[in-house]
Amino acid sequence: MIQEFGRVLAKELEFLIESTRTSENRTKLGEIIRDNLLNGESNSFLHLKYSVKQQFIVEKVFPKHHEIVISYDKLTNILVFISSFPYRNKRIKKSDFIRYHIENYFQEKYILKNRMIAFAKILLRVYKSDFRHSNYQKEIEELFSTLKDFFKEDYEMRGKHVHQERLKSKKFSRLTLFEMLLYNESEEKEFLSQYYDKVYLEVRADWKKILIQDLDRIKEILDDYYNLIIKYLVDENRLIYPKNIKV
Repeated sequence: MIQEFGRVLAKELEFLIESTRTSENRTKLGEIIRDNLLNGESNSFLHLKYSVKQQFIVEKVFPKHHEIVISYDKLTNILVFISSFPYRNKRIKKSDFIRYHIENYFQEKYILKNRMIAFAKILLRVYKSDFRHSNYQKEIEELFSTLKDFFKEDYEMRGKHVHQERLKSKKFSRLTLFEMLLYNESEEKEFLSQYYDKVYLEVRADWKKILIQDLDRIKEILDDYYNLIIKYLVDENRLIYPKNIKV
């Protein structure tokens, strides 16, 4: 559903492409592209005059939606990153590699939650005088509750992150122990390396499973979120504008 709403916005943003077709703007755009390609930067800008409707899309709707897309893409990318270890000759420990991506995953997940709530609140505010507002508000608040409950699962009652506790598990501790022995040039290095790789693959498989399940749940919540937006704010693949904006 996130892609479907993106396609709706793409139609609403077609005026940006149309605006570059005037001879004046086409010439200016050519200068900006040339400066960027040849000089690496440009001090020129294509100044467009937006109508109230266009300003609503460009300044309120598209940026907030795009932030959500970026966060979700980052989360799915981390699953790809963690699936292989590209630093074999860089003296980067595999435990640090996993820890880095896991901590980034849960940080980005928290950012995604905040962006989803912020976007929904903006829509509630701008559509406040609209006849759909009360129904949309009721359903979005129910979704907020689901969203907050889902993110609560990342924390223990004493306020610690669940993923931080998992990074202290027995299996993860074994991985760091092997690294300590290997990086200290142990006499049993060749023997230990076999077990080190085995434990690393087990830890990686465990975390991949956790992330896949988590991403499946995030996708479900995002689908519900955008289903709700489309239900109230989209008609025949076009955005329904607030009452105070004349289309």
